[in-house]
Amino acid sequence: MNRLINKIAMLLFTAALSTAAAADVDDGNATKGVPNDDQVQTEEPTRKQKVYHFQHQIIPRWTHDSNGAFFNDLNNDRINRLIATASQIVSPEFSAAISVKKYPDARGLLISFPAPTETPECYYIYIHKNNDGNKFSLFTYEKTRDLFKHGDKGVIGSWSDKSHSNFGTRTYEDSDSFVSDVQNIIMKR
Repeated sequence: MNRLINKIAMLLFTAALSTAAAADVDDGNATKGVPNDDQVQTEEPTRKQKVYHFQHQIIPRWTHDSNGAFFNDLNNDRINRLIATASQIVSPEFSAAISVKKYPDARGLLISFPAPTETPECYYIYIHKNNDGNKFSLFTYEKTRDLFKHGDKGVIGSWSDKSHSNFGTRTYEDSDSFVSDVQNIIMKR
């Protein structure tokens, strides 16, 4: 009998709490302190967010989803779309420091960026035209933190049309070392 009384008391107590909570929500002040649409201000993305979006989302999408048009544009010195988009998304100063170098024997292109200021901004992106038609490999050389004090400057990554891979840290900042590393990775595939 005591168990039944305890259960009934617990149910009544729970019901009373629920009613009180509902009364608080229903008092007309449920949205008090929440800004209306006129008061909401969207924050400008940070420089880091803009650079990431450009280097890690737009360029990989163009590389993998354009059926070779992006690679062919860069290979034929038509870099105006790349530069204009970088200028619009990041800044004119950022876009002014972008350059493209061709590696025709290796079916590759190197895009160089301004020196990165934060992780995971890219020093470089290397795009390789694979042997199987209009399929491409895209490799990044991204600024990293030197967590273990080994002199690490960057990390090689790659973007496929579906995912991101990591090939480990490196201690250089020059483009020739990056291109050499990437070409070795490509040959081992």
